[in-house]
Amino acid sequence: MQRLRNMTACFMFFGFLALAACGNNDLCVGDEISRVSSPDKRVDAVVTKGNCGATTSYSYGVSVVQAGKTPVESDIIFLADKAESVSVYWQAPKKLVISYKEARIFKFTNFWSSKDLDSFQYIVSVVEVQRD
Repeated sequence: MQRLRNMTACFMFFGFLALAACGNNDLCVGDEISRVSSPDKRVDAVVTKGNCGATTSYSYGVSVVQAGKTPVESDIIFLADKAESVSVYWQAPKKLVISYKEARIFKFTNFWSSKDLDSFQYIVSVVEVQRD
């Protein structure tokens, strides 16, 4: 009986650890470092800087969100680490440029749309540019 209790406790402990690992780690979400509104003021490009711990470099993310909204993970269109001088600017109302001097890019999506903004009909095209 004691062995069964020990096994149950061990299973519960490792189950808790697995659930905790799947949760949202606020250190990795990142802090907003800049926000630039599109020329038509309908959406914002948000640059975030995250720290996932002592053994990793800072991560930089770029999200597109409806004006004034807080980005969530599904809004991320660009994610990189070992990045230097990440910035964004709008080349046109629906064209976003992400520029950086150096970056190791893990995720890049060349467009953004949302069902909450004109039922996916408002489409932002995205380009990334490495500067010298």
